[in-house]
Amino acid sequence: MGRMNWLYVTIGILLFIVAIYFIDGGWAQNLGSVYKNYKDSKLPLSVFIRLLLKRHE
Repeated sequence: MGRMNWLYVTIGILLFIVAIYFIDGGWAQNLGSVYKNYKDSKLPLSVFIRLLLKRHE
């Protein structure tokens, strides 16, 4: 059971990183700004990711 959860978390993190890469195009500064926006927004991570993806459709 714990193994499956670990797998989902890993896949989720990879998808998040790939999404940031494709959405923003650049790496380091965008990762920093996305993280800062996430901290400032105080939203749950899943909600924040959904908003990010919506904004760039």
